Amino acid sequence: MSEPSGSSLRSLSETEFAEQERERGRRIHHNDGVAWATVAGSYSRPVFEFRRIRPGEARPARHLSLLGYSHQVPDPEMGTRSVGFMTMECDALRSFGISALRSEKRAQVRKGLRECEVREIVDLSAEIDAIRAVAISQAARQMQTGQFDRPPSYYTEQEAAWRLSVQRCFGRTGWRWLGAYVDGRLAAYLTLLAVEDHAIFMAVKSHTDSFRHCPSDALYFRALEELRDARWCRRVVNGGVAHESLNRFKGQFGFAPVSVAYYSPNAGVVGVAKRAWGLADAARRWFTRLSRPVTRELRSQGPAAAGRPEGPSTTGGARPA
Repeated sequence: MSEPSGSSLRSLSETEFAEQERERGRRIHHNDGVAWATVAGSYSRPVFEFRRIRPGEARPARHLSLLGYSHQVPDPEMGTRSVGFMTMECDALRSFGISALRSEKRAQVRKGLRECEVREIVDLSAEIDAIRAVAISQAARQMQTGQFDRPPSYYTEQEAAWRLSVQRCFGRTGWRWLGAYVDGRLAAYLTLLAVEDHAIFMAVKSHTDSFRHCPSDALYFRALEELRDARWCRRVVNGGVAHESLNRFKGQFGFAPVSVAYYSPNAGVVGVAKRAWGLADAARRWFTRLSRPVTRELRSQGPAAAGRPEGPSTTGGARPA
């Protein structure tokens, strides 16, 4: 069983994060004292998603925001829309510990810490194939429920692109890769990104064969212990508000849904675009499930395994695995 040793994770400044994202291929520019990322051709938003800006205080360059822009605001009344996130705020984080968990979750965490070795992943070349195997296992499992981000085929058909995306996030300042190992084999991994006073759970993935060892419970606990002791951290973001089982899993560790206000000068256009994207994404998932039947082995795991809450969605442009 691994023991916590305080936090050595250093938080990135917004400027440092913007430079990292530029190196990873995103279109970044600075205007009005804010680093902006341009997406979808000519739509911009702050590269650090949780930068709060009063309407009119800053905006991206006009030629890089022809389709519009959006940003978070400090007061909900300033916003034109809201987005749900699962977060742990400062007070809850500072009081986090085994005693803060309900009895059932305490038992699962203790089992995970007893049966798994949790340690930082430091040698990517030695672990990247195991990381890929975990990602494929989770993608196949989640396809059964329709609640998946990438299909298993992505990790074979786009293997080179996936490996490059991992390499660009690994071993960088502001990032932490934690692994849970069972008998020396990687059973699950968690990636953290630290920017300003925020820590963001970028990915939590586990291998179906290792569920009984509770590796994700062990990872969550060790990661939150470290962040509790990191004085720079005042909020942990664990993806968006998702389906009920995933929200419940996160809630068992103290995460709670919050509504975050955003401002966009063309909110109507943004809303239409988001609805169109949502419909297109739902159609993509449906066709992917039809074209990629699940294996007999996965079906034998049953619906409980398929629906196990794992893998929070990422925020921002960084997308490690």
